[in-house]
Amino acid sequence: EDEKRAEMSVACSSASRFRERGKSETVLLKVVTGGEQSVERRCEDFVWLCEMLSLRYPGVVLPPAPCAEGPKFPSARSGELGAYLERCRACGDKFVKRLVSLSAEVTSNECVVAFLYAADDVFRRETPRLEAEASGEASVQLRRAVGATMGPENWVRKLSQLAAPKAAGRR
Repeated sequence: EDEKRAEMSVACSSASRFRERGKSETVLLKVVTGGEQSVERRCEDFVWLCEMLSLRYPGVVLPPAPCAEGPKFPSARSGELGAYLERCRACGDKFVKRLVSLSAEVTSNECVVAFLYAADDVFRRETPRLEAEASGEASVQLRRAVGATMGPENWVRKLSQLAAPKAAGRR
């Protein structure tokens, strides 16, 4: 299995400016896997993947997602758009190469597989389900961790006590 990962080629081959109807502009990165299949992912998709993997694998160090703070396009007159898009592509390329170098457990995660291989429409349709599963999984892990240190009967009460100051601060 490690040999398969070592052989896997993945790259961001291009970046372009993209505006979906009714939404703000973003950067669209073309991710090519195995030299054969390609998918297009928005910068927000890279951020989404980082969030999902952080929930599932809290100790794994992930590279920064391209445009994690949101795309900041240079003005059209500056002539710097090409250089900006190339920086986004290079950052996306570094991200996907680092991603496939992680453990087999991480790279076989359903979120990673969907990110690298799912057709764009399928990916958009599946992300809410994957988010719900990742959040539920994180909740199970939290219950286990808290239950292991203080007993399962007290963890709900302790979590509510921890959340109470935050809720009071929002008022």
